[in-house]
Amino acid sequence: SVSEVAARPISDFMTANPQTLQQTAKVAFGVQRMDQGGYRHLPIVDEHGVPTGMISTRDILQYLADKVQEA
Repeated sequence: SVSEVAARPISDFMTANPQTLQQTAKVAFGVQRMDQGGYRHLPIVDEHGVPTGMISTRDILQYLADKVQEA
């Protein structure tokens, strides 16, 4: 049930010590890191390593679809 899942620690669902991506990195670098690590999400960090967001494969696909549509 949902309450059972909600009671579990986040460590049951998230990779320990995940790879991150600098917020200034190119999309291609994010795709490469996701592919090599088998990740569907990457935490985004600032220049100090502080988390600022998360990028997903869905975000990247939407970005690419928008670029194709613009072309």
